[in-house]
Amino acid sequence: LRCLVVDDDEVILHGTEQLLRQWGCLVSCSESGTAAIELMRDEDAHFDVVLCDLQLARDEDGMAVIEAARELHPQALAVLVTGATGPEALQRLRHQGVTFLTKPVAPAKLRALLSTRRQSHPPDPAHA
Repeated sequence: LRCLVVDDDEVILHGTEQLLRQWGCLVSCSESGTAAIELMRDEDAHFDVVLCDLQLARDEDGMAVIEAARELHPQALAVLVTGATGPEALQRLRHQGVTFLTKPVAPAKLRALLSTRRQSHPPDPAHA
């Protein structure tokens, strides 16, 4: 799977990157929503999964990244990661039909989510 990980926390960003690489994923990383959207706009870019933190630095909203992913890579599984677990925040995400995981993300939950993606998109022999 080709994954884009977006998080302004360098430790979380690189930890997630290493975990995904251990699972055989190809990973691109971004510390900002604006940079992530630019990556997705690249005509050569192809992502199967976009994993983005909800609250990014400089008042960037991860929801904007998810909306861009839905538009630019509609085949991708767009997942929001949030530490905001209050009823209002979770209701907002459910209302917008967002797939989300709450922090701290258990590796088993992330792997299960990715495995559903792998089953729906078998590996492309040209990119194996």
